[in-house]
Amino acid sequence: MTPNVAWSDNQLMATINAAQQNNEAALKALCHKYEGLIHKYAHVSAVQCEANDIESLLWEVFIRAVKEYDINGDVPFSGFVKSRIKYGQYNAFRKLRKQWQRETFIMDQATDGDNKTMTFEDILAPSDSAETTALANANKS
Repeated sequence: MTPNVAWSDNQLMATINAAQQNNEAALKALCHKYEGLIHKYAHVSAVQCEANDIESLLWEVFIRAVKEYDINGDVPFSGFVKSRIKYGQYNAFRKLRKQWQRETFIMDQATDGDNKTMTFEDILAPSDSAETTALANANKS
């Protein structure tokens, strides 16, 4: 079964059933069929630096969705999988946002004995070069 050819409902259900029975070829065929959906949700422009991690997480979500899908239920598989992937991406972004907020909060805290808090601007564009700072400290002693 090739991923570029439209699958009939019977073919799709048979493939899902085989994948649920730990058939590697069937799972691989489903992965090929839904690769574009995973890629779409993983590679959004907002967080390109985390795209590979999100893609890995979404593949895990996809495989779990295949295993948990109820073949006898009323929900179409494509809708079920899309919903799981969409919410998997949403939850990944929430975790990233929480992590970024925590890191920003830590950066805004004053360090030992300093009057001034360190900001991202201080890190990215320090007022003195490392060499100037080292020479100034060496001359003090």
